[in-house]
Formats: sequence, structure tokens, C-alpha cells
Amino acid sequence: MADINKPSACQIKLEQLEEELMILEIENYKLQQKIKHYDFDRYKLQEIQRLAKAGSWELNNLTYELHISKELSQLLGNKGENVPKISWHDFHEMFLQAKSTDIKKILTEEVIQNGSSLDFEHYITRIDGQSIYVHHHCKTFYNSIGQPLITVGMIHDRTIEHNQSIELREISLTDELTQLYNRRCINECMKEQYERFQRYGTTSSYIMLDIDYFKQINDSFGHQVGDEVLAKLAQFIKSNIRSIDFAGRWGGEEFLIICPNTILKNATLFAEKLRIGLMHLNFSTGCVITASFGVGEIRQGECTNTLIKRIDGALYQAKETGKNKLITSI
Repeated sequence: MADINKPSACQIKLEQLEEELMILEIENYKLQQKIKHYDFDRYKLQEIQRLAKAGSWELNNLTYELHISKELSQLLGNKGENVPKISWHDFHEMFLQAKSTDIKKILTEEVIQNGSSLDFEHYITRIDGQSIYVHHHCKTFYNSIGQPLITVGMIHDRTIEHNQSIELREISLTDELTQLYNRRCINECMKEQYERFQRYGTTSSYIMLDIDYFKQINDSFGHQVGDEVLAKLAQFIKSNIRSIDFAGRWGGEEFLIICPNTILKNATLFAEKLRIGLMHLNFSTGCVITASFGVGEIRQGECTNTLIKRIDGALYQAKETGKNKLITSI
């Protein structure tokens, strides 16, 4: 006689199925939790990238298929929600070379082929034509036999910080009133030219000028008008020098112009052009403003201090012998 309390084979199978179903539900729950954690981690990464103005890219080195994050796509100027496809070639064509650095070559040879972890900074031209300055970090991962599989990169927009750094540097090197180089900076320029002369024999000439009767201008019209004269003269100098020249406020109403790769004769002609041009500038005083000039060329065995004293002596001679004239220090 069968034991009625003994579970049947069908009941046992059903219990096993229920147990397996419970295990699957538990596994499914764990998997859903992992997916939620993954989605949350991905969301956090996206938010971090968005707040940090950063984005990432990933290159498959077998297919050369490039994937860029939504954040990087937006940094590159895409405004839509969808991330458009972009080729590896078009991607690094957006990179502006940093000075003499060939970024494409570095990425190919050092990062992908040699496995270097690379940090560098450069400009990127966005699809809307604007340029941004970025910090770029990238690295390649390999398989067990040394083949490059994936190269990943992180790009951080540092345009604001970079521009602020440039502005601070310009402020530290520029005279506030005239917007020419200050004395500290012009001294550095002079030192560089002296070192070039010592090493390569490259000549340079120097023009020092001082506004005539400047104290009388201040006394008669006030310091505000005196500042106007200084600023207008500085703008006149800036608009007439070459791109390779350096102009600075030496002190008070005195200015110094450094002319690289220029012999004394040519510097003298240029200084005379400035002297005559200055007399035709219009000032609120209605007066003709003039300046006296001293011009000299760097010479062997002479330090920069001696050079400046010599040119200043020529300027002093121009002042003492009538003003509004040019004296060349030979």
C-alpha cells in the first residue's frame, strides 16, 4: 500500500522547479542591482565629466572604430543628444599641433605602438570653428601577446584657466598705462638678445626716447593729460614697430625699443621716422609733442648695462643740444 504522506515525483519536481525559480529570481535581483549600480556609476561618471568639462574617447585598434562620450561630443561642439560617428582620422585632425609637436605621430608611435601613458596640452578646433585649450591623457591596453587592443583618452577643457594664465602673465609683463612691456620684461628681452649676440653673433639695435618738456605738460594740463600723452605715444610706437621688435616703458616718460637683427643704420632711419611721426600726432592739448632719441647697436665685449648707459648718454646729449633730435651712439 502506497504511503499517502510521501510526496509524489511530480510534487518533488515541482518543488525543485520552485527552488530553481527562487534561485533565478534571486540571481535576477542581484543582476538588476548590479545593473542599477552600473547605471549609477555611469551616471556619476557622466556628471563628473560634465561638471569637470571633460569627456572620454575609446579607439579599437583592430578596427580603428572610435567611440566618444556624449560629454566629449558636446565639448567638440555637437549640440544634439545623439553622439554622431566620427572617424579616427577626422578626430585627430581637430587637434592643433602644440608648437613643433606632431600629435598624430606621438599618439601612433608612443601611445599605441609603444604603450606610453601620455599627458599633453593643445588646442582643438571644434566643429563650429571655435578653439578650446585642453589637457589630454591617453593610454593603450594590450592583449597577452602584446597586440594593442584599445586606446582610451580623457580630454579636459582648460580654456578658461589657460586664458586666465595668459592674462596674468601679460599683466605681470605689461605696463598698465601704456600696455607696452614693463621694465622687468624689457630687461629680459635685452638679456635674450645679448645671449644671441654672444652665441651666434646676431646683431641688434636699441632706441631710447624721452618726451620733451613732459614736466611742463603735467604742470600745465594735469597728470590726466600727461597720461594721455604717454598712452597715445605708446600706441604710436606699437603700431609702427615690426612683429619681431620689443617696445617697453623704461621709466616715467622714457621708452626703449629693441630691434633684433637690425644694424645701426636701419635703426637710426626707423628712429627718425618715429621722431617725425610723433610731431604729427593730435593731442587734446593742441600742442605739438616731441621727443629726443638715442640709438645704439650692441657690440662685442659690452654688457647690457654698459650698452644702456651708452644709449642713454646719446639721449642726454640730444636733450642738452636742443631736444627733438636724434643722436647715434657709435
